[in-house]
Amino acid sequence: MKQKICNSCSEIKDIIEFHRNKHSSDGRTGNCKVCMKALYQENKERDLANSRKYYKEHGKALRKLPKKEKQFSVDEGAYQKEHEKFFNEEFIFVIRERAKEKREYDPIATRRIRKKYYDSHRVEITARNHRFYLKNRDKICEAARIKRDGLSTEELAVVNKEHNEYQRKKRRDMSDEQWEVKSIERREKYRLRKGGEVRPHRRGTRKKLK
Repeated sequence: MKQKICNSCSEIKDIIEFHRNKHSSDGRTGNCKVCMKALYQENKERDLANSRKYYKEHGKALRKLPKKEKQFSVDEGAYQKEHEKFFNEEFIFVIRERAKEKREYDPIATRRIRKKYYDSHRVEITARNHRFYLKNRDKICEAARIKRDGLSTEELAVVNKEHNEYQRKKRRDMSDEQWEVKSIERREKYRLRKGGEVRPHRRGTRKKLK
């Protein structure tokens, strides 16, 4: 059975443990059913307060709608007509405002704003992502392994090609000094992760780490 990692608890669960969502790429929500239920209980009072506030502001217009049960038993066309009249008269301004916002959306300006935010908060974002990875490394690696095992030979070749090209691009963007520093950092992290001294192969010779 297909599996998926939850965005909240970071646990790998079967796909049936997630609610359906037709707007998602895989047809399921990002959070599992347990986390969704906990999130609902946590924000229940806030959602009820927002619902009461909305009904207080639009209750008069909502009460103009005929009850479907009574109207449907008499004439289905009459209910549809009243329903369309209500939305055309009461909520057409909402539809117009949404359409206006959609027309004014500028993807280039949005990307520029996001890039500016990332450049000003690069250190915080990188540190947060690194902490998340260290905390959930085993689960992330397991999810990546499951996803990789499900790829065909052609798809796996494309992924490897993209990864190799990305590594070559990183090397071209670095100077020799920067690449040497990064290499030393990687060797040191590897040595600490293994819990002992490691003698890596580099440039045809073996150098003892100090």
